[in-house]
Amino acid sequence: MEANKNKELIFKKCQAYKEDFPEIQKDLNIFLNFKGILKYPIESPIDQKIDNQSKSFIDEVFFRNYLQEMPVDYILGKTNFYGIEFHVNYDVLIPRPETELIIDYLIESVGSKSVIVDAGTGSGCIGITAAKKFSSSKVFGIDKSFSALKIAQQNQLELDCKNLYLIQSDWLNCFQGNSIDIILANPPYLRSSDAHLNSLQWEPKNALVSGDTGIECFEEIFSQSKSMLKKDGFLIVEHGYDQHRDLVDLATNVNLRVIDSIIDYQKIPRCLVLGT
Repeated sequence: MEANKNKELIFKKCQAYKEDFPEIQKDLNIFLNFKGILKYPIESPIDQKIDNQSKSFIDEVFFRNYLQEMPVDYILGKTNFYGIEFHVNYDVLIPRPETELIIDYLIESVGSKSVIVDAGTGSGCIGITAAKKFSSSKVFGIDKSFSALKIAQQNQLELDCKNLYLIQSDWLNCFQGNSIDIILANPPYLRSSDAHLNSLQWEPKNALVSGDTGIECFEEIFSQSKSMLKKDGFLIVEHGYDQHRDLVDLATNVNLRVIDSIIDYQKIPRCLVLGT
């Protein structure tokens, strides 16, 4: 009986806060499992007993933040990327599923190289995953945000990633010419006027916006990559859904070869593979 009352309480609260109850219930179930309040499959209904202390915790932490449309990953303080759990907070982006395509391509088409750079590492999810997949490589995670690097370091230590080296730098300025085999990057690529920013209020704007055009960061990365990459080096970069043509032109202008395009789950060009 008590379990049913608790279920009804949460159900009513969900309905009061959001119309899309199935979605909020799934996120709430994830939250409860993660915090150890309940233990059952995420798809199961909320039908186990929740004590008063836990209900207060749910009210204070989950619903207060969910009302403000905070992503559940930030509420939890953790996210999953390529099957690995990473710490995240408001100083770093929550990695999207499409970003895993960079790792897929690296494994399937490029293989291990001695020096790999994750440019704009954020939480470190790309660099740490690459370092774990290629343990004999030296992987450098660079970011100009010290706050982001602190999160990356926390993930590095907890995941015991010994071949990753974190550096504070504005893109590739800290490297010498012809010193990098592979550059991986998921840079900011939204225009400052992009309507999507309204739904991304919790994520750091400096990791989302790339000037008025959305490609200002690419101009700097492409130019630096041309001189920093070794002969036959690669640059794999994620971009916006409508930027493929502009970035191909930009790459051609700085004499980078267009090697391949990676198509995402919606059949849209999502990443560009360039070479020296």
